[in-house]
Amino acid sequence: MGRLTVSGTGEARSDVTIKDILNKLRFYEDLEEQERLMIQGFTIELNNLCPSCGYSEAMISETWIRPELLRYDRFYITREKAEKALRELENKRKKDIKS
Repeated sequence: MGRLTVSGTGEARSDVTIKDILNKLRFYEDLEEQERLMIQGFTIELNNLCPSCGYSEAMISETWIRPELLRYDRFYITREKAEKALRELENKRKKDIKS
């Protein structure tokens, strides 16, 4: 199943028909209904290295998830959004330590 649009433009290729579009839509809708449609996502993982003192390290990991999981705070659609959330988390942790 090939691409129906010209990459990066959102314009339809000149040889694409409505039937092609409906077939591709049907394919993805079927996957979604069967909960088999997966997308690349990113999550922040906290590794407790020293449970007694509370020291932990955070890292961003790539994962495959169902699209509806993006509603939750722990999943991000891009690495950049996950990195921003990680910075915010680290800043919050620093403030909490100072308090």
